[in-house]
Amino acid sequence: MNPLREVPLLGLPLRLLDDFLREAPFPTWLTQFLEFVVLVFLTYWLIKAILTYALPWLSGRTEAAVRLVELICLALLLPEELVTREMRRRRKNPSAVLFGYSNAILAAGSGVESAIRWLFPRLAAAKAWPTSIPVLIVATLFLLWNSLYCGGTEGCLSPFAQWKAHWSE
Repeated sequence: MNPLREVPLLGLPLRLLDDFLREAPFPTWLTQFLEFVVLVFLTYWLIKAILTYALPWLSGRTEAAVRLVELICLALLLPEELVTREMRRRRKNPSAVLFGYSNAILAAGSGVESAIRWLFPRLAAAKAWPTSIPVLIVATLFLLWNSLYCGGTEGCLSPFAQWKAHWSE
């Protein structure tokens, strides 16, 4: 089985290409090489599209993202509000756990908002990054995928080890 079929996000198109190439009269090493080349180009263009279009578009949505974080915090604080109201209605003091929960939610929300306000305006600069940045991202993603493929399983060969063994036959 070709390990490229297991690549996240691009596995389905590669499965379809793999099934098509199995019917072609090519040797196995050539079909795997062609699939690898297609995968590298697809990954590069996906990363390039994210850097060129998605991140600059996102940079103009700072306030919308901050409002979304505020809504999520509000939704997470609603159970605490309901429990506190019920406890006060019964003339009991709310526990410190409830206040700790609400403080943790507010602190996390504030931190995420600060990160959004700092990061989002800088995302527009991704459009002007040199071509070497997407190439480095693609190389890093492939190295991560190769090293995490087995997940520490005994007897498992990484994709590069499989290809090396296949090509050395």
